[in-house]
Order: sequence, then C-alpha cells, then structure tokens
Amino acid sequence: MALIPDVNPKTIDAYIVSQDLNEALKMTKLLRDNGLKTEFDMLGKNFSKGFEKALKSGAKFAVILGEDEIKANQVTVKNLLTKEQKTVNKQDVLSLFE
Repeated sequence: MALIPDVNPKTIDAYIVSQDLNEALKMTKLLRDNGLKTEFDMLGKNFSKGFEKALKSGAKFAVILGEDEIKANQVTVKNLLTKEQKTVNKQDVLSLFE
C-alpha cells in the first residue's frame, strides 16, 4: 500500500482545438472558471495537428471550435475515449461536462 495515492496531477478535462486564438481563449476561460482543467495550443496549428495534440495530451474531451462552429455560435465536444461527439450552442457547453 502506497502512502501517496497514484494521482496524475496533469489530468486534462478538455483540450481546445481551434485556429481562432480569440475564440480558444474565451472558451478556455469559461471552462477553467467552471473548474475544468483546460489547455489549448497558442500557436493556432491547423485542425488535424491540433486534434492530434489533443489526443496526445491525455485530455478526456476535445472542444472543437472550427470555422463552421464559430459562425453558428456552436461548439463540438468529442469524448476522446468513446469517440462520441455532440454539437451544442456555446452557452450550453457546460451542460456536457455535468
């Protein structure tokens, strides 16, 4: 029995995938302000590279803010374990993490 539990302090709840830095920052702030450990790539890499980084990060979810989502004021959240994804209005994104 270990005295210190095996805990991964780097567990990431959500990884933002977006080429729009402003939108990525807004979503990161929203999620962090609501207790979710959230990361994003400040370099604004292309979508496939950003998604690849999300997979490598160990995040539970990818929060996708592509051009189509931004224009429609929506966000797509993909569970990186089950591959299930859902698109919702931005103001409803927190309901997917409850």
